Formats: sequence, structure tokens, C-alpha cells
Amino acid sequence: MRSGLVALDPLGKLQRFTHTNGLSSSAVRCVMEDRERNLWVGSGGGGLMRLRPRTFFSYGLDNGLPNPVVKAVAEQTQERILIGTYGAGVARLEGGKITRLTDGTGQTFDDYVQSLLVRGATERSGWEPWTRASKFFQDQNAP
Repeated sequence: MRSGLVALDPLGKLQRFTHTNGLSSSAVRCVMEDRERNLWVGSGGGGLMRLRPRTFFSYGLDNGLPNPVVKAVAEQTQERILIGTYGAGVARLEGGKITRLTDGTGQTFDDYVQSLLVRGATERSGWEPWTRASKFFQDQNAP
């Protein structure tokens, strides 16, 4: 079985990205494209990767990621990315720094996050990430 990330270029040619040509892990679990057309790739052990044309950058445990298995990623604002982990809840990447989000009581939790949905300020008061986990988070630093 092949793994990694496969891209289709404008001419219809497929290109595969794996750990051998830039990814920190070939076990891709989720992909999200942000407003600046960066691809954010969650992996099964290699953390979170940001892909720009010809540039790869990985965020892992050394960067503050609470778990290297990333199952979900969502853009909250242009400068803020939410990261759903496998066993360490939700983290926020902002300004190059990763912090864990807390539940309504200020506690982090170790749930397995499978997906994230960010609802906009026009729909609710404040920006709230919703997770497919047993608890909900309120980002106290949201605009």
C-alpha cells in the first residue's frame, strides 16, 4: 500500500510526496488549505506540516505540539490554525507558537479529536471550535 500525499498539477500529472521527498511522515491523516493557499497536513506520528510551493515545514513535539498524531486541522482566522490530536485534545498555532486549548473550566483534556469545525463570529458570539470529541472548547483568545 502506498502512502503520502498525492497532488495533481494543472497539466494532469500526479506527484506523490512522502517522507523521502519532504514530508515528516508518509502517514497522512488530514489535509486543509488555508486562505493563503498553504496546505496543512496532519500525520500519523510526524506532527503537523505546512506545505508551500517547494517548501515544507513541520511542527512536532519540539515545537510544543502535545501529540505527534494529528487527526484534524482547521483555519480559525488568517493567523490561527487549530490542531486536533490523537489523545491530547486541541492545540492552537498562532504566531509560530503552539498552545493547548482548554474546556469551559480551564482544563486541558486528553480526548481523541477526529474532526474540527470552526463556526464564525456571525453565527455565534465569538469564534468557537467544535470538535468531534466528548467536550467542547472555548478559545478565550479568539477575536
